[in-house]
Order: sequence, then C-alpha cells, then structure tokens
Amino acid sequence: MGSPSQAYYCLAPALPIHAIMSKKPRLCIYPKDVEIILDLSPRQAFRRYQTVKDAYGKLKHQELTFREFADYYGLPLDDVYDKLQP
Repeated sequence: MGSPSQAYYCLAPALPIHAIMSKKPRLCIYPKDVEIILDLSPRQAFRRYQTVKDAYGKLKHQELTFREFADYYGLPLDDVYDKLQP
C-alpha cells in the first residue's frame, strides 16, 4: 500500500455524476405519495394511507413503508417507485 500522499488514478471510463451517485428511494411513504400512486384526492389518499397503517397496527408516531403499502394493495414495489419518478 502506498503512503497517504501518493496519488491514485482511476482507469475506469468517466461516468456522469448522476450514474455514480444515484439517489436511493425513500423508505417511508406519505399520503401525498398515495395520492400520486393511486390517482386519488388528498382526502381519499389520507384515508387509504390510514387504512394501511391501521391494518399493520402502526401507532401514531410510527411510519408506513413503501413495502408495507405495496404488499397491502398487492402492487409490485418497483411499479410503486416508478409511479413517483418525474
């Protein structure tokens, strides 16, 4: 191993920064996401969100995950994430 002052060069082809530092998907889902995914009004989206939280026995301070939401409605997780992409 070289000393810390020794320079290292990367021989890999240059990649765009977005390819290297792609954004990871969020863990938690919110009523606004449900609104977009299921094409609902804000009120109806909140009701659906709350229904899933109740089904999983989540307390008020506990969050709902995308996986729990997708499993409850029988939706493929990848499709749920794709629906939220700009």
